[in-house]
Amino acid sequence: MIGVGAAIAAVGINIFLFPYKIAPGGITGLATIINYMIDGFLPLGVLILLLNLPLFIVGIVKLGWKLCCERCMAL
Repeated sequence: MIGVGAAIAAVGINIFLFPYKIAPGGITGLATIINYMIDGFLPLGVLILLLNLPLFIVGIVKLGWKLCCERCMAL
């Protein structure tokens, strides 16, 4: 179910938000703004992944490996 939700969110971002230059909240919004500032030098998906990696590492340290592996699919 997490994968289905992530897929629906990805479609919504790529079809509705990103082409019309609407920045959502959170890491995705920050990545969208950075992408506009660097004129698309890095794809939006790469920026989202790069910004989420430090949070994921902190999650592994604080919450444990098993819980973070379950959540990794939603990245």
